[in-house]
Amino acid sequence: MRRFFYSKLALSNMNKHRKTYIPYILSNIFIIAMFYMMHFISSNPGLKEMSGGEALITMLTLGNYVIGIFSVIFLFYTNSFLIKRRMKEFGLFNVLGMEKKHVAKVISIETFFASALSLLLGLTSGIVLSKLMFLLLSNILQFNIQFTYFISVLSIVYSVLLFSGIFILILLNNLRHIHLAKPIELLRGGQVGEKEPKTKWLLVVIGLITLGYGYYIALVTESPLTAMVKFFLAVVLVIIGTYALFTAGTIALLKLLRKNKKFYYQTKHFISVSGMIYRMKQNAAGLASRRNLSSIILFMLSTTVSLYIGMEDSLEHRYPKEISVSAFDVSLEEAESIEKNIVDEADEHNVEMINPIHYRSVEFPMTQQGNSFSAHDPESQSFTDISIIEAMPLDEYNQLEKQSATLDDDEVLLYTFRGDPIKDTITIDNQEFKIKDHLQDLTFDGKSIAMLTDRYFVVMKDESIIHQISPNENLSYYYGFDTEADSETEIALTLSLSQLL
Repeated sequence: MRRFFYSKLALSNMNKHRKTYIPYILSNIFIIAMFYMMHFISSNPGLKEMSGGEALITMLTLGNYVIGIFSVIFLFYTNSFLIKRRMKEFGLFNVLGMEKKHVAKVISIETFFASALSLLLGLTSGIVLSKLMFLLLSNILQFNIQFTYFISVLSIVYSVLLFSGIFILILLNNLRHIHLAKPIELLRGGQVGEKEPKTKWLLVVIGLITLGYGYYIALVTESPLTAMVKFFLAVVLVIIGTYALFTAGTIALLKLLRKNKKFYYQTKHFISVSGMIYRMKQNAAGLASRRNLSSIILFMLSTTVSLYIGMEDSLEHRYPKEISVSAFDVSLEEAESIEKNIVDEADEHNVEMINPIHYRSVEFPMTQQGNSFSAHDPESQSFTDISIIEAMPLDEYNQLEKQSATLDDDEVLLYTFRGDPIKDTITIDNQEFKIKDHLQDLTFDGKSIAMLTDRYFVVMKDESIIHQISPNENLSYYYGFDTEADSETEIALTLSLSQLL
């Protein structure tokens, strides 16, 4: 019987404090199920069969890391409420003759039972709901995926390892509190007020600098490529700054208010300011966590809703034509042959081509410095400095836009799709060109919409000028058109063109 004394005592304690333990265990179950479902979806082989699946897997994998970090903060935060309400009970055990090692044993057994129950129910919930979540994702993305339901052993292993580690860290933290506290402190642990915290000006300064710089990055960064690189830095800086200002900045502000006698010695200010000074040490971390989590949730909800609502509009811009053919590094003769094949295949499938467009151009990555563009060296240059120059012969531009423009050898027409404005001249690979006109609009394929780099379209007099910049590369060819045919006919024509070309 003595062997099971501590186990029975632990179970009795958990039952007696079920009003505290049940919310704690439910929060554990929720976070474990969420992590399992995210990991299960990201590692599901069905995603690899869908278009864009690799990018989706990458984003979901990053989501696994985010949830893992969130789990550590969230579970430590919820455990702090639980352990604070148990301090008096642990102190009573100590006074009645239990040594701290015995109290530690009881806490360890309670943690084991709570963790085992949380893992069991959390993984069960995740397994049950994972198929529903996967089908929901499939429905949102509007893809038909061959889905075979299975229980992911890998996801279970990762979940058990992660949360077992978190629960062990929580246990060690609880044991540290018990070991360092005196019995009288444990007895008063649930009622004792906070000591007046010291003003940590260094932490206040760190908070102001990190928070300010994080928002500065978010406000001044315009290049999408640079934003991708600096996004996580900005997020980390804002999180650090938020915690620093909530824990140290609020205390410093309240003490400054207390020094202002005209403000402080008023009935409505005196009690609230003095009370908050003593309580902010305990509550600051929780308030900062809620603020950060609320910001993340609002950001993710607004982004997701915007993307979902704007999905059709994005497709319209990314793929302006219902059927399009792109061929890279082809000669003029090959481009004419491709066009003939497209027209013949459309006639064979009884498809009328509506508003067809076609043009030849070539693009190359350049390193930009003001209005000067030089060949990009991946080994010595940062990829955030890349800009894309797409060069088009004048005759292609005229037939595409139904214009009759003329150019000299040292003149160009410039259309800035994304990037800083360029005024009078542009230098490309040490060749300077006068900008005869800045185009306000230009017809082109939709891939530029999806690219994050700055992009400039340059119309030059003829191909010989373009080959001076890119001597070893032929132009690429684009042909796109709309139809009024049904989707089955369009798919059949697309497959036929794909096989033919």
